[in-house]
Amino acid sequence: MMMRFVMFFDRVFTARLSFKHGFGLIELLTMIALLGVISVALYALMNNMNAQSERLRLAAHLTDMTEQAHHFLHIAAQRAGYYRAGQPAITRSQAVRIPAIDHIQFCGENPAGQLILTEFRLSPRPENIFVQHIGSLQQRISRTNCVVDTQENWEVLTDNVFSAIEFRMASTIPPTPPSAMLDVKLKLRQIIPGTDEAVELTRRYLLSLYALIGLN
Repeated sequence: MMMRFVMFFDRVFTARLSFKHGFGLIELLTMIALLGVISVALYALMNNMNAQSERLRLAAHLTDMTEQAHHFLHIAAQRAGYYRAGQPAITRSQAVRIPAIDHIQFCGENPAGQLILTEFRLSPRPENIFVQHIGSLQQRISRTNCVVDTQENWEVLTDNVFSAIEFRMASTIPPTPPSAMLDVKLKLRQIIPGTDEAVELTRRYLLSLYALIGLN
């Protein structure tokens, strides 16, 4: 009986002694390793959530830029070829000109009765830059009877998010009359900060050139 009591007391004392001294080295190293794994997983999760949030923010920003560009182009397209009764007529070739794929000119009267030339283009690529060009939509207005006024400066209308801007007259099949629709294609791209990933967006619009209907 005494032997059993001594053995029980020895087990209790050993357990209390172990509890008093805390974790052993192996247990401590195991706990540190587990905390490290959990920390790495949480860090990766937070980075992923931040990148996803930034991706959504940039996508919304690019959408805003397309709507802003569409707004300016739509207004100018509506005025292309417009002239008041009694004024000299504007021909189709004068009303809309496309000097380059990313450059367009609209000729028409503004609400004040002035004959103006409104131009839009993708900002030029800087010299000695060989990476993909990301530019802005620019506008220049010449109030010289639809003749380019090189003294006028180009105005920046959007942020530098456009990788391409393309202008084309919508195609028609003869003998259908020449198109009175402008085909506009916008390509946008923006890098997600802190990553090598990019958010890209492409929009295509058909703009009505109402005043061109019936013009030669």
